[in-house]
Amino acid sequence: MKLAPFVSVALAGAALSAPAAASADLRIWQEEPAHPATDPDDVEERYFDLTAYIQPGYIWREDDDETERSVALPVTDDHFWVHRARLGFRTLLYPWLLLRLELETTPSASLTDGYVDFRPMRELSVRIGQYKVPFLRSAAFSESNTAFIDPPLYLPATPDRSFLRYLDARDIGVMLHGVVGDRDFGPAVSYGAGLFLGRGANQTRDDDGVLMLAARVQGHITGVPVGDGVENDLARNERPRIGVGAGVLTNCDDREQFNRGFTVDAEFRYAGIYASAAFVRFKNGPARENVVGQILGYDSDDACAPDPTSPLPDHVAWGAHVQAQYLLPPPVFPVDGQSLEVLVRWDVAQPYEPPEGLLGGDTETAGYIAPSTYDVEADDPPDQWRLTFGVNWYPTDETRLRLGLNYQLRRESEHVLPAGSSGPTIVGVTNDILWLQLTVGL
Repeated sequence: MKLAPFVSVALAGAALSAPAAASADLRIWQEEPAHPATDPDDVEERYFDLTAYIQPGYIWREDDDETERSVALPVTDDHFWVHRARLGFRTLLYPWLLLRLELETTPSASLTDGYVDFRPMRELSVRIGQYKVPFLRSAAFSESNTAFIDPPLYLPATPDRSFLRYLDARDIGVMLHGVVGDRDFGPAVSYGAGLFLGRGANQTRDDDGVLMLAARVQGHITGVPVGDGVENDLARNERPRIGVGAGVLTNCDDREQFNRGFTVDAEFRYAGIYASAAFVRFKNGPARENVVGQILGYDSDDACAPDPTSPLPDHVAWGAHVQAQYLLPPPVFPVDGQSLEVLVRWDVAQPYEPPEGLLGGDTETAGYIAPSTYDVEADDPPDQWRLTFGVNWYPTDETRLRLGLNYQLRRESEHVLPAGSSGPTIVGVTNDILWLQLTVGL
């Protein structure tokens, strides 16, 4: 068994720093194959990759001073910010065993990904540890590979918003996942299904005694696209790539609410064009006499049983987004080796609505409760929609090296009635954001 000399790999650093659409990490060591395979995908040799990236930036917020005195805005200051600063590694210990570790270092050290992946075959792998929950497509991308600086409104984002707060991107558990079918030309199906603690990242206790169930399936009609792990078409796929997905999730959250959610989404990539759309809906409340809740054990005294002194009302929460991106063609942006991308997204989140119909009731529906603050009340913040315009400059053909500028036009579509107030309601806090961010990574 031959080992690749470390010095040779180190001297190849210049080659690794060159643009390469298929690789974004720094390979420190790789084992040479004793018997080279005819098909490179048939055998994977052991390797060790370093992963790291940093996202410094500046945020300008358009604040409404008059409204601030009446409504508690979560954040109002303009400031420089290191959005993320992460480092880690990925290593293939054996052809069937992968190990991944990543740490966030700002504002304090915390684990993001930490798991082992048992991979006996392409169609079936088993992942154990902390990682992305298989539910939302928009949450599946690494934070270094997203197109917009800020994720869709329905995803929690500290410190600006906490809703839908139970949609944590990561959790601790075990998952089966894989890809079945023709990856190159389609059709192919990717899937993931697992059991999780249901408390989010770095929460190692399960006080309610029940588990979160999450599952997702995505059909790749014309094959898995080149660059499937990034939220753009920087790879400029030569054939249209179409993906359609769906997911389900059940959990008992930290408010003793029985969360029952589903999502549907679609994705398109072709010749520098990327477009996606998604819809997610939850019905939340005590398990009570719900059949699914009884089967899963969510109606036990320690889980999602209603508090007799303060029963949790049933309610509907939902969100959606539609986005489109376009890499300008060479005649428009004639800079060799670089790319300029324009992007636009509309997204909406309605975190607390009376349980009536698909999208919930309105202000005239029985059980409607007006929000009392802009965002401090995590369970009932105002309904919101947002329109984001942006541009990304890629000095190479790697997503992990880019400069992004986003302008967010953000509005509340629900009146706020401050607690204890008998005066007029408050509508339309002025809280637009201009956000500049640099991403630099291996």
